[in-house]
Amino acid sequence: MVNTIKAIEREIQKTPDKLILYEHFFECIKILAKTDKDLAYKYNAAFRKYLKKALRIFRDKLALSKIDFLRKESYHIEAVDKFDSYLIFVEWNREPNKKFYLPRRKVLKVLVDDLQDLSDHVIDFLGISLPPRVGKSTLCIFFMTWMMGKKPHIANVMSGHSDKLTSGFYEEILNIITDHNTYLWHEVFPTVKLADKSAKDESVDLESKKRFSTLTCRSIEGTLTGAVEIGEGGVLYSDDLVEDLEESLNPDRLQSKYDAYLNQLKDRKKDTALELMVGTRWNVLDPLGRIQDQYADNPRYRFRVIPALDENDESNFQYDYGLGFSTEYY
Repeated sequence: MVNTIKAIEREIQKTPDKLILYEHFFECIKILAKTDKDLAYKYNAAFRKYLKKALRIFRDKLALSKIDFLRKESYHIEAVDKFDSYLIFVEWNREPNKKFYLPRRKVLKVLVDDLQDLSDHVIDFLGISLPPRVGKSTLCIFFMTWMMGKKPHIANVMSGHSDKLTSGFYEEILNIITDHNTYLWHEVFPTVKLADKSAKDESVDLESKKRFSTLTCRSIEGTLTGAVEIGEGGVLYSDDLVEDLEESLNPDRLQSKYDAYLNQLKDRKKDTALELMVGTRWNVLDPLGRIQDQYADNPRYRFRVIPALDENDESNFQYDYGLGFSTEYY
């Protein structure tokens, strides 16, 4: 199959205006993926480069439509395994300026790679420190929908500083999974069904209703002990455990949050459960800062920090379509 792919590549280089060659190329990638995904994905990356060039060659609307379909399917074939491809594919139907990921990809791709390593168990813990409102919560919500689809029988937990915050998590997760017109989650995981949901408990069950749901959203100050569990290979996602600057300046409140994290969240993790902690850093003694101090030398723990301004005092978060924040703003 590899020899066939290489032969097709040579033909595309000689006659790039033959649509049938691109179709044959992708059929070979799909066949190869059944026996060697890594190699298939390597050729798939090259295939997308040819498709990008083809968009400048073809003028016929039907041909361009087929090229666009091949581009879409090239991400589809990888979406279960590659988080970057999942993000691109799941928003395929959205208008370019309405998409979350692609306008922000040039900045957030490093976090996507970190999240890929977390999913692949290259690391056990990922801490992400970014300024407010730059997309870190939304990105990680997409990550949770991906992990839930991959492992629908495994329990996961999302926690934050308040019920209002976790209620937002629940609603966004449910929206991505159930809004088939906006998102293509159901095409990535066509056999995974929504079995149950509860706005009261902020829980989502996939495949079947379980003692510990596929996802439970619960605030750090809510009832956690005995009510939640993070299963083997599941994810404990903590987002902004400290609400704001005012709370971060109260030593007793900080200690209380850290104790609650240890005794009500971390204590609910089973073996091989993963951990994702995200936040805007208000104080070096917040839970994320304390964990970083403790595990700074542990290669299984990774801490990703992107400040508002780069080394030249320019904004790190100026996205496409006028999204994000300017240097002047910061």
